[in-house]
Amino acid sequence: MTENDHRSPVSAGRQVHTGRPLRFRRDEIGLTSIEYAMIASVISIAIAAVVFLLGGQVQALYRQIVGALGG
Repeated sequence: MTENDHRSPVSAGRQVHTGRPLRFRRDEIGLTSIEYAMIASVISIAIAAVVFLLGGQVQALYRQIVGALGG
């Protein structure tokens, strides 16, 4: 055996990542699902805001249409 055979991978000049951090870096499916969930939540909040802000105007428009149709 040579002197280099007893050294750890880090001390031999190679960095070896073990454990969870490497798994999370490679887990692109999990990251993608989180990104989609965040996008969906932003879209949901935007839709809720538009419905809240324009709800009264839309209701008035429908009443006007119903009135014009003789309802």
